[in-house]
Amino acid sequence: MTRNRLAGIDERVKFTQLINVFYNDGAKMLTFGGLFSSESQQSVMDACGFSSLEFVRPSDEPYRIEVPCLTPKEMRHLNANLPKASAAALSMPGVPASDIAQYAEIYRYFPTFAEAAFA
Repeated sequence: MTRNRLAGIDERVKFTQLINVFYNDGAKMLTFGGLFSSESQQSVMDACGFSSLEFVRPSDEPYRIEVPCLTPKEMRHLNANLPKASAAALSMPGVPASDIAQYAEIYRYFPTFAEAAFA
């Protein structure tokens, strides 16, 4: 990196991987990301507490998201009850408890889509 050749040791930029997420909802998907920072910013990075987040993966081993097979209506029902109720306390006719438990682990990060029609 040309920038690092001219910078002092504390100002050299490095990349810190934070995200390495794999999931498969019909197509294999991978999300990878992180932060560029200098050594002088390391204390700020440490104070952010990234390592305490369950989904942070600074290595080659990805965080695997198991996407349960739920309808939008089922997800809305679960969203309305999580996190007030635990996944174990929730049940829905025809929905396996394992799907509810999987969704409870990822619902905060699950993408939300909406359709809009303009006349």
